[in-house]
Amino acid sequence: MVSLDYPLQIVGGVSAIFLKLNYPAPLVIPGTGTEATVRQRVTNLAGTGSSVSSIADRDTNTNGVDDQLQAAARKTQGSLDPGAVFRARFDCAAGTNVSLTAFSCQQEQATDLSGSPFLAELASQIKCVFALTAP
Repeated sequence: MVSLDYPLQIVGGVSAIFLKLNYPAPLVIPGTGTEATVRQRVTNLAGTGSSVSSIADRDTNTNGVDDQLQAAARKTQGSLDPGAVFRARFDCAAGTNVSLTAFSCQQEQATDLSGSPFLAELASQIKCVFALTAP
């Protein structure tokens, strides 16, 4: 699960954001790029009036294996408050152990409630966080 973490009283709310989740092999998402099989593995958890789009699975180190899930989230009215944004479902062999330290998550292009980019000092307080769950 990919979530946002930020001090709502200081930041004032997020209307849109681009999230990147780096994940390790042996985890895989069937398909690549923006194929339907990739998009079907992402579930919007951000609530009413929200959307998760521009979903893509990318190979960031050119080794032929996708290793980064990307998605844009937005809220048409109100804010993407701190909390869950989307869930991604990966495939792996039964019994596979995956360490949390093998994942990283970054945010880019966060916009405030007026649709303007945040100043750097506010953007730096918006964190992309993740948690692993078994099916």
